[in-house]
Amino acid sequence: MSMETVGRERPASDDVPPPLQQYVVTTETHLNAPAVVVRADEVAGALEVAREELDYDHCACVTAQAYNDRYETIYHLRKYDDPTDELSVVVPTPRDAPESQSAADVYRTAEWHEREAYDLVGVPYENHPDLRRILLPETWQGHPLDPEYDPESPQVVPYRRHENPLQEHHEEGDTMLVNVGPHHPATHGVLHLAVTLDGESVAHVDPDIGYIHRCEEQMCQQGTYRHQIMPYP
Repeated sequence: MSMETVGRERPASDDVPPPLQQYVVTTETHLNAPAVVVRADEVAGALEVAREELDYDHCACVTAQAYNDRYETIYHLRKYDDPTDELSVVVPTPRDAPESQSAADVYRTAEWHEREAYDLVGVPYENHPDLRRILLPETWQGHPLDPEYDPESPQVVPYRRHENPLQEHHEEGDTMLVNVGPHHPATHGVLHLAVTLDGESVAHVDPDIGYIHRCEEQMCQQGTYRHQIMPYP
């Protein structure tokens, strides 16, 4: 696929359900997960139709990939009543204009997934309610899964990242920052909590989940991204 698909006339294909045809630029066929390609400024409309009219009520995952000529965001949709019925919605954007419309208003699960795509690949999502890094510190320079990322660039995380988040609204009283973890709370991952105490009361908790990312996206760059991987259960 190339960026030429973005400007093509919309296909009248029997493979595309009629409610979705107005949004589809082109299609891809696959045994388990057929895909439709939509414009970056029509993501919310296409996904709204997929959810409300085609019953794809679960956004299982959102993945992003950087190619030499484009970025791609892929929304992996499923049905709760039949999890084997899947649809991939592919959203290509140019390298020099990677912004894509957010799906967070349609699928709540897309909010954190899009944050991960922004953090690691560098795709910004228009109208996202909280577009900030989710795995790396906010001060991190660059996006590790972008081909233009420089792994030799210095990274400095200043202590201000750990300053009291209540200082602006909590001038009186004693507060203390306590790091809980990172530890392994009998789950499939390591969790770190930055806890702000007001005396003996917990006043604020900031969960940091960025300790056990297994680089699935990096491995997928060696294969056909949507067809040769198995998402984590």
